Amino acid sequence: MALAGKRRLLKLIAAVYMIFSLPAVFYAGYKTIKGITLNYYDFHLENEITGEGIDTLLVAHAGGALYGTGGEIIPYTNSLEAIEQNYQRGHRVFEIDFLLTKDGKLAAVHDWKLGKEMTQAVWIGAPINEKWKSEKIYGKYTTLDIDDIITLMEKYRDIFIVTDTKETQKNIVTNQFMAIYKAAGQTNIEILDRFIPQIYYPQMLKIIYDIYPFKNVIYTLYQSLQSDEEVVEFVKNHNSIYAVTMWPYRATENFVNELTKLDKRVYVHTVNAFEEAYQIMKSGVSGLYTDYLY
Repeated sequence: MALAGKRRLLKLIAAVYMIFSLPAVFYAGYKTIKGITLNYYDFHLENEITGEGIDTLLVAHAGGALYGTGGEIIPYTNSLEAIEQNYQRGHRVFEIDFLLTKDGKLAAVHDWKLGKEMTQAVWIGAPINEKWKSEKIYGKYTTLDIDDIITLMEKYRDIFIVTDTKETQKNIVTNQFMAIYKAAGQTNIEILDRFIPQIYYPQMLKIIYDIYPFKNVIYTLYQSLQSDEEVVEFVKNHNSIYAVTMWPYRATENFVNELTKLDKRVYVHTVNAFEEAYQIMKSGVSGLYTDYLY
């Protein structure tokens, strides 16, 4: 198939994706035209409960964009409705933002400034958890905390949660992951094996491992000051780091190749345009974080 024909095929796949909103369409499209995505990696995480492989090519960023009743597309909500909708579209791996509330609970919120804008609430700094849970996002969508996330993971036994906790101070990181550990312990401690923590600097790995030996960890580079060479050296010596996530500009051919040689996956965030996704996948990355694809 000529390159122009392949591009037309990709655009057709993108149109079908928009009509049906199925990540599976995206997967199938790339598998069909695998000849022009030379370093495409179709990898899986093992679901300990069902024993089935879970395709992790697309990660639903902040729970994935929420499609409103008026046809609007709303990103960054981390809401119940966003997760439920994107689960029905085929997503199984969800990146969720977490921050501590004023009373030490763990809320699913990108940042408190945005949370305040989305809920039109009145508070200074972080609210208490009861206040957060009483609010509605844009007047209709459900706010979540870590207990709600655990409940969803019990309901959907094939969901994986990638954490974006953002904080780097040791005491705050400890409190965040202790909140996850305690919430899981009240229900089913094995749920923690479906949590995939993102770490922001090498020393954070020990901090979270002092709480629980998570099976898979992602080293995300958006806060890291390490050079490419330092990142490669760090992940080479830590088997629990199964993936590295970065901005598109940093996913150079050499860096991606060095990481994949170590059998590490490479994710790029956050990609919403299908054409950009196509170009990035050609570079050999393993997967994408996305709000939605158009």
